[in-house]
Amino acid sequence: MTLLNDPDCGMSVLSDIIRHEPALTVNLLKLANSAYFGLPGKNE
Repeated sequence: MTLLNDPDCGMSVLSDIIRHEPALTVNLLKLANSAYFGLPGKNE
């Protein structure tokens, strides 16, 4: 959370953390795929 609030923190730093922390990756994927927090998509 500290890095997310740091304006000098780049995406490469965040991607390195996500890449090496499996538990964090799982939680991010759960949020991204959830109906409540997910990204809007096409309704087919």
